Amino acid sequence: KTSYLVEALGFGAAFSQNLLSIGSSDETKLIADSFGKDYFAEADFSGLSFYSSSIGFTFFENGIIHVLIDNPVIPSVRLKAFLQSGFAAGTAFKYSDALDIGIGVKQVTRKGINKTWTLSDVISLLDSSFSSDDLITETSATIFDIGTLFHPGKSKQFAIVIQNIGDADFGELGVIPMLINLGFATLPDNEGLNFTFAVDYQDLTNAQE
Repeated sequence: KTSYLVEALGFGAAFSQNLLSIGSSDETKLIADSFGKDYFAEADFSGLSFYSSSIGFTFFENGIIHVLIDNPVIPSVRLKAFLQSGFAAGTAFKYSDALDIGIGVKQVTRKGINKTWTLSDVISLLDSSFSSDDLITETSATIFDIGTLFHPGKSKQFAIVIQNIGDADFGELGVIPMLINLGFATLPDNEGLNFTFAVDYQDLTNAQE
């Protein structure tokens, strides 16, 4: 029996603890307290998604903003902010009785800014005639994933997943690194016990910051 899952909308958000500490109405104190702190916020939105036992796809969009204010002597501000959108699709098939293989592809577009300014840079920008379009970069990448599930018997399963094969380079807007994840699961066949014991090891090569 084949089952299907269709999702119309999805939303999620994350932010750094430092954002919650912003509360002073004194601008001087607020700026002084901000030096050396990271401020981060992310919002995720997924559109139409479809999943079955062998194929799936989803459309997504998310926005990220990351601000770091550093160096109280010569203040500098690093701003990384971009919108990311695209789609992801994948399929899986049985290669043999003991081996399943899945492949996926993602088409991702990033549009945004990743700059560091000193106070003199900001003054120069204000004194010159510039368009915000001069600061914004847009780039796209096609990303591939592959995964295998090895189940030699009814009670044991081994998995390896390679995501973002070869890295996804968006130039000055950053890199999505290649990740290697491992997994193991065992399903005890003792009578009266119905549970799964699983262990995952994420990012085997420590590629993600």
